[in-house]
Amino acid sequence: MTWAASSALPLGPAAAVVVLVVACARGRGVDIPRVATPDTSDSVFVEVINDNYYDARLYARYAGGARYPLGTVGGNLRQARVAIPWTPRPLVVELFLVIGGGHYVSDVLSPQPGEVVQVRLPPNLDASGVFRRVH
Repeated sequence: MTWAASSALPLGPAAAVVVLVVACARGRGVDIPRVATPDTSDSVFVEVINDNYYDARLYARYAGGARYPLGTVGGNLRQARVAIPWTPRPLVVELFLVIGGGHYVSDVLSPQPGEVVQVRLPPNLDASGVFRRVH
């Protein structure tokens, strides 16, 4: 969008709408910042596969409050593994649907150090046996 504003060409209302649509269409690449976690043997690796239509913002949350952002995964997309520190406490995956609302929490997981946890978001979260709606 910056290139259109600095261009010497005058923009009419139709051109401004096209520029706005293109700028909004590129929004899928937006991701929440992640805390850098060393990729060590006492890390847990989380991989997310989103089979749902909606984009989802996910967090790994240990009992006792430690919460680690996993990122925003677009609908029908997969995310690369994210390393989080291992803690000997129960872990849940918390997710918020970006559009359409909804706050869900997974069943309790008990990963071991070095383990890869694959989280798959089903097309219908409300009928899922793994996630329950919180609000």
